Amino acid sequence: MSDRCASCARSINCRNDADSSLNAPSSTKRGERKYSSIVLRVLGDDSDALGHAIDDRERSSREAASGVGRDLSAITNRVSTFRPDGRSGYKHCGCCRKSAETTPTIRVLTGHPSTRDSQAPAVFPHESSIFRVTLSRRILVFLSWLATICALLALGVWVFGRIVTDRWVFSQWIFWTPTPAVLLGVLGLLMTSHLGSFAASRTSAKHNQKDKQSKRVFKRVRTVAWFCLLLAVFWLIFLDWHSHRRLLPSPKAHDETKMLSIAYWNMATNRDDIPVDFLLTLDEDIVIVANGHSRVNWNAIANNTKQNWTLTRMWPFTIFSRVPLNEWALTQLHLRGKLPNVPHEIIGPRANQTTYDVGLAAFFEFDLPGARDDTFTVWILDLPSDVSLSKRQIAQQTREEIDTFAGVIRSGTSPRKPIETPGFPEADIILGDFNIPRASGSLSAMIDHKTYVGAYESAGMGPCATFPRVWSKFNLTIPLVHIDQMFVNRAHRVLRYRVEDPGTARHWAQRLVIERAESN
Repeated sequence: MSDRCASCARSINCRNDADSSLNAPSSTKRGERKYSSIVLRVLGDDSDALGHAIDDRERSSREAASGVGRDLSAITNRVSTFRPDGRSGYKHCGCCRKSAETTPTIRVLTGHPSTRDSQAPAVFPHESSIFRVTLSRRILVFLSWLATICALLALGVWVFGRIVTDRWVFSQWIFWTPTPAVLLGVLGLLMTSHLGSFAASRTSAKHNQKDKQSKRVFKRVRTVAWFCLLLAVFWLIFLDWHSHRRLLPSPKAHDETKMLSIAYWNMATNRDDIPVDFLLTLDEDIVIVANGHSRVNWNAIANNTKQNWTLTRMWPFTIFSRVPLNEWALTQLHLRGKLPNVPHEIIGPRANQTTYDVGLAAFFEFDLPGARDDTFTVWILDLPSDVSLSKRQIAQQTREEIDTFAGVIRSGTSPRKPIETPGFPEADIILGDFNIPRASGSLSAMIDHKTYVGAYESAGMGPCATFPRVWSKFNLTIPLVHIDQMFVNRAHRVLRYRVEDPGTARHWAQRLVIERAESN
């Protein structure tokens, strides 16, 4: 059987001869019934097209009876040319192509060319609509891919920051980014990716084999991103926050007479109207306040009969203690950190001079019978808050200044005297405002982790941060970084550690309970 035109059923090789199509064999009654069902199935509810279809069916029946019916396959091809997507892959004869160039209408199931042609407007989607739908879908797919890739990159950068910590200046900025903020951002990106995929699937654009394969790859990549996010959440909850300790019983002291409690609070303010009622709620054996204003009535706090403290002041540190204080010393660390909220250039007699936050370190030695060597030594550090400085260099220089200290030792009853051996005495506890976040690699340059253990790592649990105490613009009390820390000599046993909101100033307070080691 020779190929026929999809529009008029003529032979493809016709020469514009109207009689060339009369050679088509006639259709049977069964073929006519199939022809009607095909027409009704293709045209659907379109009333005009349906009317033409009925007229053509009657005409075809008459032509079939007279021997000029159309071949069923040719009729099927003609109907198929009017698919809803407006595309046609069929051949057309020369006369139909010529007619299409001059006539802006479409033949709808025409009969023999000698009969009158029925013409109707096109009822198919315009090509521009199809293009817009396809373009919208591709944009949504691209945005979904972009959100997923950004989520994986964010997790990769976060892992890099946790590994290298603050080894370099650029990496310390990555490490300082709060982990909950990173994970929430990744969660938002993955949800955006899912929304984009859902919106793309709702478009009417057709999916070819290449699109289906790309979709499978995309789902696998997004599954990997979700798996990495779940691993990061697991690490945060159980390894970083130690939340599993909430399910375990609290450690208890073997000998309650050896228990010692210490509190540290960095007020970090130059205002004299800051309320200090929080101090009256404390019941620790030793309370250390850093950077408190000199106009605060510290004696009234010390004379409170509930605490029964003894007051010792050596700016910028204020010590309340039930344990006798033997001697102490203070030294500058000679660092060059810019002071926050203070003009760098001084105006006045010292014009053209610059001021720096040089950093301070002090040690306080308490008489504590039953402790190691009958003394208990506490180091207090107050390091610069300048974020542009390398924290590793700060830690190294701090350790050098402490080890080479050759200053004067003060005492409550004896005159000042030079230190006999350079360097601070071995500490039982190291605490203060380090301005270095917990778990930073630079801390190992200042503190020997074989000798000291972080109080939080030993007994802390849950989210723990100390700065900033409050976000004044939003009135939110959500600290982000844990820069006020305590390290305990491994000879002692850490029982409890927690941070507490004092309700004022800029830092949260730290509270620690330990069980002292046996005396030598």
